[in-house]
Amino acid sequence: MSWRFLICAAFSSGAIACSSAADPEVAIVEQALSCTGLPAWSVRSFQAGERVASAGKAYECKPFPFTGWCGLAPAYEPGVGSAWQDAWVEVGGCDGAPDASDCSAISDWTLGKQYPGGSRVESGGNIYECKPWPFSGWCGIGSAYEPGVGIAWQDAWTLVGPCGGAPDPDPDPDPTPITIDELITTCPDAAELDAIDQDFDIRFEFIGDDPAGTELVCTAAAGSRDLTHSQERIYQALIAIRALEFNQPLPFTNLSLYNWMASSIDGIRVIEDAPASSCCTPPPGETGAYVTIQVNDNRTWLATDLWSMTFGGGLFDLVQLLVHETRHANGPLHTCGGNDTSIADGGSWAAVYHFARAVAFASDPCFIRPFFDASAGFPDPVLSADGYLAVARDLAYQVQVGRFCAEPTTPPPVPEPVTACSN
Repeated sequence: MSWRFLICAAFSSGAIACSSAADPEVAIVEQALSCTGLPAWSVRSFQAGERVASAGKAYECKPFPFTGWCGLAPAYEPGVGSAWQDAWVEVGGCDGAPDASDCSAISDWTLGKQYPGGSRVESGGNIYECKPWPFSGWCGIGSAYEPGVGIAWQDAWTLVGPCGGAPDPDPDPDPTPITIDELITTCPDAAELDAIDQDFDIRFEFIGDDPAGTELVCTAAAGSRDLTHSQERIYQALIAIRALEFNQPLPFTNLSLYNWMASSIDGIRVIEDAPASSCCTPPPGETGAYVTIQVNDNRTWLATDLWSMTFGGGLFDLVQLLVHETRHANGPLHTCGGNDTSIADGGSWAAVYHFARAVAFASDPCFIRPFFDASAGFPDPVLSADGYLAVARDLAYQVQVGRFCAEPTTPPPVPEPVTACSN
């Protein structure tokens, strides 16, 4: 039996060199990019995937948990600082690079293949690069992550550019709604639900009908799935968690919130007669860690379909509950009755505290804002553009005051300011 190997090398310019299976000579693949419209790098906050031009090249800010470094100087200035590769990916040379991108030496994406970070594939006439760890684990595992096609492909891949040097397409022109309220009040399509089912085993264990009501709020006939209100809210909570991005790592994980949760628990049990929400009992005959969510028609997360309201309730309540219980799966138990001794212990209440502060101070304020109707105003007349940020900040204060036995019990006399979206 004989073997034939492909030898590939990645160059700092962004080029990839691969030997051909038929010809051992190395073929050079370079990316031609237009930097028109790309801002120059500066010291500021950057979002994951944001691109800048620096010293004649284009760079892309790495995803969480590396995003927080992208705007720090001087060590992280792309292409210049001593540690810039910790924060940035060099996409390619600006105008003046070769006029075409040759995909002949780049293989097609393959379902089930293991792709290390930095691997490049061709899909739909475009070149994609597998994101670095911890996101590289998603690059080949399911159709939801097929680059440019799957509903969650941007969690795993970065669009490098087209084959042949054509203008950059936009395979997903508007993947994320403008606000979190628009995201969580739109029925998810069936493919998105299937992708979540790949990450979590979700069990609805009702005695009879859904105690929150039998009416279907989403339907398969409309391209989603037949879901009652409780079922839809559970999925929407996970969709919201996946959409949340913070400009600095959470203290209890180096992963994104969604990936941390998916790596910590095997599933979620929604149980009508559960005495309380808890972790980590699996269903009968199963193994693994499952979060149990108590459900009845009095749950605050069923009070409104919006993210939150000033009087309480909303999906934010369910998300923080999932964060709390998932943290138990990592090991920390309560050390002071049903509370924790201190934030430094890193227990479940510390996770909620840090999560709430991240929403208030480290999230995109243009995404975490109440839905606004030009004719009707905000759904809650007490809310303003920064209302959800203030709700999260106040939750962090409440947790600090009421859930730790050895923390200061008085929040700051003047609440820390939150910054509303300026758009």
